[in-house]
Amino acid sequence: MDDEEKISLCERILLDLDNIFKRDPNIIEFDVIEVAESTCNKSPVIYSDHHLALEKWCVPHLYEYAYDKMLNFKKQSTYNRTESSLLHQWTRILLLLNPDFTTAWNLRRDLLNKSSSNSHLEELDFTKLMLIRKPKCASVFTYREWLLNSFLRLDNGQLNDDLISNELQITLNAADQYSRNYYAWSHRTWLLTVYIVHNNDHHHLTNVINRIINDLMITAEWLEQHISDYSGFQHRQFLFNFVHELCRTNQKTFNTTANSLNSFTNDDDSFSSSLDKCCQIFFKEFQWLSTLWPLYPAQESLFLHRRHILHAASLWYPNQIEHLKQEELNFHERILSNYTVMMTKSEQNWQKELIRRYRFYLKCNLNWTFD
Repeated sequence: MDDEEKISLCERILLDLDNIFKRDPNIIEFDVIEVAESTCNKSPVIYSDHHLALEKWCVPHLYEYAYDKMLNFKKQSTYNRTESSLLHQWTRILLLLNPDFTTAWNLRRDLLNKSSSNSHLEELDFTKLMLIRKPKCASVFTYREWLLNSFLRLDNGQLNDDLISNELQITLNAADQYSRNYYAWSHRTWLLTVYIVHNNDHHHLTNVINRIINDLMITAEWLEQHISDYSGFQHRQFLFNFVHELCRTNQKTFNTTANSLNSFTNDDDSFSSSLDKCCQIFFKEFQWLSTLWPLYPAQESLFLHRRHILHAASLWYPNQIEHLKQEELNFHERILSNYTVMMTKSEQNWQKELIRRYRFYLKCNLNWTFD
Protein backbone atom coordinates (compact mmCIF):
# COMPACT_ATOMS: atom_id res chain seq x y z
CA MET A 1 0.00 0.00 0.00
CA ASP A 2 1.54 3.31 -1.10
CA ASP A 3 1.30 6.59 0.81
CA GLU A 4 -1.69 7.93 -1.13
CA GLU A 5 -3.63 4.74 -0.50
CA LYS A 6 -2.81 4.92 3.22
CA ILE A 7 -3.97 8.54 3.43
CA SER A 8 -7.18 7.73 1.57
CA LEU A 9 -7.82 4.73 3.81
CA CYS A 10 -7.24 6.70 7.03
CA GLU A 11 -9.47 9.57 5.95
CA ARG A 12 -12.23 7.11 5.06
CA ILE A 13 -11.93 5.37 8.44
CA LEU A 14 -12.02 8.66 10.33
CA LEU A 15 -15.08 9.76 8.38
CA ASP A 16 -16.84 6.45 9.08
CA LEU A 17 -16.04 6.75 12.78
CA ASP A 18 -17.23 10.34 12.92
CA ASN A 19 -20.55 9.43 11.28
CA ILE A 20 -21.06 6.57 13.71
CA PHE A 21 -20.42 8.78 16.75
CA LYS A 22 -22.84 11.38 15.37
CA ARG A 23 -25.57 8.82 14.70
CA ASP A 24 -25.09 6.94 17.95
CA PRO A 25 -24.08 8.97 21.03
CA ASN A 26 -24.66 5.88 23.21
CA ILE A 27 -21.77 3.69 22.11
CA ILE A 28 -20.97 1.42 25.04
CA GLU A 29 -17.78 -0.33 23.96
CA PHE A 30 -14.75 0.09 21.71
CA ASP A 31 -12.04 -2.45 20.96
CA VAL A 32 -9.44 -3.55 18.44
CA ILE A 33 -9.99 -7.05 17.05
CA GLU A 34 -8.03 -9.59 15.06
CA VAL A 35 -9.45 -10.69 11.70
CA ALA A 36 -8.54 -13.77 9.70
CA GLU A 37 -8.41 -11.87 6.42
CA SER A 38 -8.25 -8.17 5.63
CA THR A 39 -9.61 -6.54 2.51
CA CYS A 40 -8.25 -3.08 1.82
CA ASN A 41 -11.28 -1.94 -0.17
CA LYS A 42 -13.58 -2.83 2.72
CA SER A 43 -13.94 -0.56 5.74
CA PRO A 44 -12.19 -1.98 8.82
CA VAL A 45 -14.72 -0.20 11.03
CA ILE A 46 -17.10 -2.67 12.66
CA TYR A 47 -20.25 -1.39 14.33
CA SER A 48 -23.19 -3.31 15.75
CA ASP A 49 -25.75 -2.63 18.47
CA HIS A 50 -23.84 0.25 20.16
CA HIS A 51 -20.54 -1.67 19.97
CA LEU A 52 -17.64 -0.32 17.92
CA ALA A 53 -14.38 -1.95 16.83
CA LEU A 54 -11.46 -1.57 14.44
CA GLU A 55 -9.69 -4.35 12.62
CA LYS A 56 -6.19 -4.58 14.00
CA TRP A 57 -4.35 -4.43 10.66
CA CYS A 58 -5.37 -0.79 10.07
CA VAL A 59 -4.35 0.53 13.51
CA PRO A 60 -0.66 1.34 12.75
CA HIS A 61 -1.59 3.30 9.60
CA LEU A 62 -4.42 5.15 11.31
CA TYR A 63 -2.43 6.00 14.43
CA GLU A 64 0.53 7.33 12.44
CA TYR A 65 -1.73 9.44 10.21
CA ALA A 66 -3.71 10.98 13.11
CA TYR A 67 -0.54 11.55 15.14
CA ASP A 68 1.20 13.48 12.35
CA LYS A 69 -1.89 15.56 11.61
CA MET A 70 -2.43 16.39 15.27
CA LEU A 71 1.17 17.54 15.79
CA ASN A 72 0.98 19.84 12.75
CA PHE A 73 -2.20 21.49 14.06
CA LYS A 74 -0.87 21.66 17.61
CA LYS A 75 1.39 24.56 16.62
CA GLN A 76 -1.63 26.76 15.82
CA SER A 77 -3.09 29.00 18.51
CA THR A 78 -6.56 29.24 16.94
CA TYR A 79 -8.70 26.91 14.83
CA ASN A 80 -11.64 27.52 12.54
CA ARG A 81 -14.70 25.28 12.72
CA THR A 82 -13.42 22.79 10.13
CA GLU A 83 -10.02 22.54 11.77
CA SER A 84 -11.60 22.02 15.18
CA SER A 85 -13.74 19.21 13.80
CA LEU A 86 -10.71 17.50 12.26
CA LEU A 87 -8.65 17.91 15.43
CA HIS A 88 -11.54 16.44 17.39
CA GLN A 89 -11.52 13.37 15.10
CA TRP A 90 -7.75 12.90 15.28
CA THR A 91 -7.51 13.18 19.06
CA ARG A 92 -10.51 10.89 19.44
CA ILE A 93 -8.95 7.99 17.55
CA LEU A 94 -5.56 8.55 19.17
CA LEU A 95 -7.10 8.37 22.63
CA LEU A 96 -9.28 5.39 21.81
CA LEU A 97 -6.12 3.54 20.80
CA ASN A 98 -3.83 5.06 23.46
CA PRO A 99 -5.65 6.61 26.44
CA ASP A 100 -2.37 7.68 28.08
CA PHE A 101 -1.61 10.23 25.34
CA THR A 102 -1.34 13.41 27.45
CA THR A 103 -0.87 15.77 24.48
CA ALA A 104 -4.15 14.61 22.95
CA TRP A 105 -5.99 15.16 26.22
CA ASN A 106 -4.59 18.68 26.50
CA LEU A 107 -5.72 19.50 22.98
CA ARG A 108 -9.23 18.29 23.78
CA ARG A 109 -9.23 20.53 26.85
CA ASP A 110 -8.23 23.41 24.61
CA LEU A 111 -11.00 22.58 22.14
CA LEU A 112 -13.60 22.49 24.91
CA ASN A 113 -12.45 25.78 26.39
CA LYS A 114 -12.65 27.50 23.01
CA SER A 115 -15.95 25.92 22.01
CA SER A 116 -19.16 27.91 22.32
CA SER A 117 -21.19 24.73 22.88
CA ASN A 118 -21.25 22.86 26.18
CA SER A 119 -19.99 19.37 25.28
CA HIS A 120 -18.81 18.26 28.71
CA LEU A 121 -21.44 15.53 29.04
CA GLU A 122 -20.46 14.16 25.63
CA GLU A 123 -16.84 14.10 26.76
CA LEU A 124 -17.79 12.15 29.89
CA ASP A 125 -19.50 9.56 27.69
CA PHE A 126 -16.46 9.43 25.42
CA THR A 127 -14.00 8.84 28.27
CA LYS A 128 -16.25 6.11 29.66
CA LEU A 129 -15.45 4.09 26.52
CA MET A 130 -11.77 4.08 27.37
CA LEU A 131 -12.37 2.92 30.93
CA ILE A 132 -14.19 -0.12 29.58
CA ARG A 133 -11.15 -1.05 27.48
CA LYS A 134 -8.45 0.18 29.90
CA PRO A 135 -10.01 0.52 33.36
CA LYS A 136 -6.73 1.38 35.11
CA CYS A 137 -5.79 4.48 33.15
CA ALA A 138 -4.79 7.47 35.28
CA SER A 139 -5.05 9.92 32.36
CA VAL A 140 -8.73 9.14 31.83
CA PHE A 141 -9.62 9.69 35.48
CA THR A 142 -7.59 12.91 35.53
CA TYR A 143 -9.50 14.19 32.50
CA ARG A 144 -12.84 13.24 34.06
CA GLU A 145 -11.87 15.22 37.16
CA TRP A 146 -11.12 18.21 34.96
CA LEU A 147 -14.54 17.84 33.31
CA LEU A 148 -16.31 17.60 36.67
CA ASN A 149 -14.46 20.67 37.92
CA SER A 150 -15.75 22.44 34.82
CA PHE A 151 -19.29 21.45 35.82
CA LEU A 152 -18.66 22.97 39.24
CA ARG A 153 -17.72 26.27 37.62
CA LEU A 154 -20.70 26.19 35.27
CA ASP A 155 -23.29 25.10 37.86
CA ASN A 156 -22.46 27.40 40.78
CA GLY A 157 -20.33 24.89 42.61
CA GLN A 158 -22.81 22.01 42.55
CA LEU A 159 -22.76 18.52 41.05
CA ASN A 160 -26.24 17.05 40.70
CA ASP A 161 -27.04 13.73 42.37
CA ASP A 162 -27.45 11.84 39.09
CA LEU A 163 -23.98 12.90 37.95
CA ILE A 164 -22.45 11.89 41.30
CA SER A 165 -24.22 8.51 41.33
CA ASN A 166 -23.20 7.77 37.76
CA GLU A 167 -19.57 8.64 38.47
CA LEU A 168 -19.49 6.48 41.60
CA GLN A 169 -20.84 3.55 39.60
CA ILE A 170 -18.17 4.05 36.94
CA THR A 171 -15.44 3.78 39.57
CA LEU A 172 -16.91 0.51 40.85
CA ASN A 173 -17.12 -0.86 37.31
CA ALA A 174 -13.47 0.02 36.72
CA ALA A 175 -12.50 -1.58 40.04
CA ASP A 176 -14.44 -4.71 39.03
CA GLN A 177 -12.52 -4.99 35.77
CA TYR A 178 -9.05 -4.41 37.25
CA SER A 179 -8.21 -5.57 40.77
CA ARG A 180 -6.53 -3.16 43.20
CA ASN A 181 -7.38 -0.31 40.85
CA TYR A 182 -5.76 2.52 42.80
CA TYR A 183 -6.73 5.15 40.22
CA ALA A 184 -10.41 4.21 40.27
CA TRP A 185 -10.58 4.30 44.07
CA SER A 186 -8.60 7.55 44.23
CA HIS A 187 -11.09 9.07 41.80
CA ARG A 188 -13.96 7.90 44.00
CA THR A 189 -12.31 9.46 47.05
CA TRP A 190 -11.70 12.69 45.14
CA LEU A 191 -15.32 12.79 43.98
CA LEU A 192 -16.74 12.39 47.47
CA THR A 193 -14.30 14.97 48.81
CA VAL A 194 -15.49 17.49 46.21
CA TYR A 195 -19.11 16.68 47.02
CA ILE A 196 -18.46 17.13 50.74
CA VAL A 197 -16.56 20.42 50.34
CA HIS A 198 -19.27 21.97 48.17
CA ASN A 199 -22.12 20.80 50.43
CA ASN A 200 -20.53 21.39 53.83
CA ASP A 201 -23.22 23.54 55.40
CA HIS A 202 -26.20 22.98 57.68
CA HIS A 203 -28.74 22.85 54.85
CA HIS A 204 -26.95 20.03 53.02
CA LEU A 205 -25.56 18.16 56.04
CA THR A 206 -28.13 15.36 55.88
CA ASN A 207 -27.42 14.76 52.19
CA VAL A 208 -23.68 14.56 52.84
CA ILE A 209 -24.09 12.10 55.72
CA ASN A 210 -26.49 9.93 53.75
CA ARG A 211 -24.11 9.89 50.79
CA ILE A 212 -21.22 8.73 53.00
CA ILE A 213 -23.32 6.14 54.85
CA ASN A 214 -24.59 4.82 51.54
CA ASP A 215 -21.01 4.49 50.31
CA LEU A 216 -20.07 2.57 53.45
CA MET A 217 -22.85 0.10 52.70
CA ILE A 218 -21.98 -0.20 49.00
CA THR A 219 -18.26 -0.67 49.59
CA ALA A 220 -18.89 -3.28 52.30
CA GLU A 221 -20.94 -5.34 49.86
CA TRP A 222 -18.34 -4.86 47.12
CA LEU A 223 -15.38 -5.79 49.34
CA GLU A 224 -17.07 -9.01 50.42
CA GLN A 225 -16.69 -10.09 46.79
CA HIS A 226 -13.18 -8.58 46.38
CA ILE A 227 -11.63 -9.36 49.73
CA SER A 228 -8.00 -8.78 48.73
CA ASP A 229 -8.53 -5.33 47.20
CA TYR A 230 -6.35 -3.10 49.38
CA SER A 231 -7.36 0.04 47.47
CA GLY A 232 -11.01 -0.57 48.29
CA PHE A 233 -10.23 -0.91 51.99
CA GLN A 234 -8.15 2.28 51.84
CA HIS A 235 -11.15 4.15 50.44
CA ARG A 236 -13.27 2.76 53.25
CA GLN A 237 -10.74 4.12 55.75
CA PHE A 238 -11.17 7.55 54.17
CA LEU A 239 -14.92 7.27 54.79
CA PHE A 240 -14.39 6.45 58.47
CA ASN A 241 -11.97 9.35 58.88
CA PHE A 242 -14.52 11.70 57.38
CA VAL A 243 -17.44 10.41 59.46
CA HIS A 244 -15.43 11.01 62.64
CA GLU A 245 -14.46 14.52 61.56
CA LEU A 246 -18.05 15.31 60.64
CA CYS A 247 -19.34 14.12 64.00
CA ARG A 248 -16.64 16.03 65.87
CA THR A 249 -17.25 19.35 64.13
CA ASN A 250 -21.05 19.26 63.99
CA GLN A 251 -22.05 18.67 67.59
CA LYS A 252 -24.62 21.48 67.34
CA THR A 253 -26.51 19.46 64.77
CA PHE A 254 -25.92 16.07 66.39
CA ASN A 255 -29.61 15.06 66.09
CA THR A 256 -29.37 15.25 62.31
CA THR A 257 -26.09 13.36 62.31
CA ALA A 258 -27.17 10.74 64.85
CA ASN A 259 -30.45 10.00 63.08
CA SER A 260 -28.61 9.43 59.81
CA LEU A 261 -26.06 7.17 61.50
CA ASN A 262 -28.89 5.09 62.96
CA SER A 263 -29.56 3.71 59.49
CA PHE A 264 -26.06 2.25 59.46
CA THR A 265 -25.79 1.05 63.08
CA ASN A 266 -29.40 -0.24 63.23
CA ASP A 267 -29.76 1.58 66.52
CA ASP A 268 -32.81 3.62 67.52
CA ASP A 269 -31.21 5.27 70.55
CA SER A 270 -31.97 8.91 69.78
CA PHE A 271 -30.38 10.11 73.05
CA SER A 272 -26.82 9.27 72.03
CA SER A 273 -24.61 12.01 70.69
CA SER A 274 -23.32 11.91 67.14
CA LEU A 275 -19.85 11.05 68.51
CA ASP A 276 -21.34 8.04 70.31
CA LYS A 277 -23.02 7.01 67.08
CA CYS A 278 -19.75 7.42 65.22
CA CYS A 279 -18.05 5.19 67.77
CA GLN A 280 -20.75 2.59 67.21
CA ILE A 281 -19.86 2.59 63.51
CA PHE A 282 -16.32 1.56 64.41
CA PHE A 283 -17.59 -1.30 66.57
CA LYS A 284 -19.88 -2.35 63.75
CA GLU A 285 -16.84 -2.47 61.49
CA PHE A 286 -15.07 -4.80 63.94
CA GLN A 287 -18.10 -7.08 63.91
CA TRP A 288 -18.21 -7.06 60.11
CA LEU A 289 -14.52 -7.98 59.89
CA SER A 290 -15.02 -10.77 62.43
CA THR A 291 -17.73 -12.31 60.24
CA LEU A 292 -15.43 -12.20 57.21
CA TRP A 293 -12.40 -13.70 58.91
CA PRO A 294 -13.69 -17.35 59.04
CA LEU A 295 -14.41 -17.14 55.31
CA TYR A 296 -10.99 -15.67 54.45
CA PRO A 297 -8.66 -16.65 57.32
CA ALA A 298 -5.45 -16.07 55.35
CA GLN A 299 -6.26 -12.66 53.85
CA GLU A 300 -3.80 -10.01 54.95
CA SER A 301 -6.13 -7.19 53.87
CA LEU A 302 -8.55 -8.00 56.72
CA PHE A 303 -5.80 -7.80 59.33
CA LEU A 304 -4.43 -4.53 57.93
CA HIS A 305 -7.86 -2.92 57.79
CA ARG A 306 -8.64 -4.07 61.32
CA ARG A 307 -5.37 -2.55 62.51
CA HIS A 308 -6.24 0.79 60.94
CA ILE A 309 -9.75 0.89 62.41
CA LEU A 310 -8.48 -0.16 65.83
CA HIS A 311 -5.72 2.45 65.79
CA ALA A 312 -8.13 5.23 64.78
CA ALA A 313 -10.76 4.21 67.34
CA SER A 314 -8.20 4.06 70.18
CA LEU A 315 -7.04 7.61 69.35
CA TRP A 316 -10.46 9.16 68.84
CA TYR A 317 -12.42 7.39 71.60
CA PRO A 318 -10.01 6.87 74.53
CA ASN A 319 -12.95 6.53 76.92
CA GLN A 320 -13.95 3.40 75.01
CA ILE A 321 -10.52 1.77 75.22
CA GLU A 322 -11.64 -0.99 77.60
CA HIS A 323 -14.59 -1.75 75.37
CA LEU A 324 -12.23 -1.96 72.40
CA LYS A 325 -9.89 -4.25 74.29
CA GLN A 326 -12.76 -6.55 75.25
CA GLU A 327 -13.88 -6.66 71.62
CA GLU A 328 -10.38 -7.71 70.61
CA LEU A 329 -10.20 -10.30 73.38
CA ASN A 330 -13.44 -11.84 72.16
CA PHE A 331 -12.08 -11.84 68.62
CA HIS A 332 -8.92 -13.66 69.68
CA GLU A 333 -10.65 -16.21 71.89
CA ARG A 334 -13.54 -16.95 69.55
CA ILE A 335 -11.75 -16.90 66.22
CA LEU A 336 -7.97 -16.64 66.28
CA SER A 337 -7.36 -19.18 69.05
CA ASN A 338 -10.02 -21.79 68.29
CA TYR A 339 -10.63 -21.53 64.58
CA THR A 340 -9.81 -24.56 62.42
CA VAL A 341 -10.19 -24.84 58.69
CA MET A 342 -9.12 -27.21 55.95
CA MET A 343 -6.05 -25.54 54.49
CA THR A 344 -2.78 -26.61 52.97
CA LYS A 345 0.32 -26.57 55.13
CA SER A 346 1.62 -23.40 53.47
CA GLU A 347 -1.73 -21.66 53.99
CA GLN A 348 -1.72 -22.64 57.65
CA ASN A 349 1.79 -21.27 58.06
CA TRP A 350 0.80 -17.99 56.39
CA GLN A 351 -2.26 -17.71 58.60
CA LYS A 352 -0.12 -18.20 61.71
CA GLU A 353 2.30 -15.54 60.46
CA LEU A 354 -0.53 -13.04 59.96
CA ILE A 355 -1.82 -13.71 63.46
CA ARG A 356 1.68 -13.34 64.88
CA ARG A 357 2.14 -9.96 63.11
CA TYR A 358 -1.24 -8.74 64.29
CA ARG A 359 -0.55 -9.64 67.92
CA PHE A 360 2.89 -8.06 67.69
CA TYR A 361 1.27 -4.85 66.43
CA LEU A 362 -1.18 -4.83 69.35
CA LYS A 363 1.63 -5.37 71.84
CA CYS A 364 3.92 -2.66 70.41
CA ASN A 365 1.29 0.00 69.76
CA LEU A 366 -1.35 -0.57 72.45
CA ASN A 367 0.55 -2.69 74.95
CA TRP A 368 -2.13 -5.36 74.65
CA THR A 369 -1.07 -8.98 75.08
CA PHE A 370 -3.23 -11.95 74.13
CA ASP A 371 -1.79 -15.35 74.99
